[in-house]
Amino acid sequence: MESAPHLYQDFWDRFLAFCRDRGTTLRLPHGSRRKYLPIGVGRKGFAASLDTNRKLSLVECVLWIDGRTAQEAFSQLRLREDQIKQELGKGIFFEKSPGGRAFKILEKKPCKLAIRNEWGAAHEWLKERGEAYVAVFAPIVRRLKLD
Repeated sequence: MESAPHLYQDFWDRFLAFCRDRGTTLRLPHGSRRKYLPIGVGRKGFAASLDTNRKLSLVECVLWIDGRTAQEAFSQLRLREDQIKQELGKGIFFEKSPGGRAFKILEKKPCKLAIRNEWGAAHEWLKERGEAYVAVFAPIVRRLKLD
């Protein structure tokens, strides 16, 4: 069985090649040996990422909200939940992360990372959802009034 860091690195390397071949609006790093790949939304305290979860056999697109104004930011985004779901789809979840200091807005897709022939569909979904998250959330989070 392949080690997790090598599996993640291969998955993300192939994802980056997929995005280069197809073109993307995402600002992507050069690679990752972690279970996630960060994508920016342009404001401190907010981080979008594309994630893998080997144990739960999922890939995820996530907007993380952290920092001293996280609760207020999350509350303001909850007020726009209907609008966000209208733009991104009904599969969006608003969650408080374990420990309660960070929050996330995410959606998930089944994918068994150990089965490489599932990667193409996962890469397509991650690219499409990542681009949609940045397009929808970047202008919203930049306009939030936070103290």
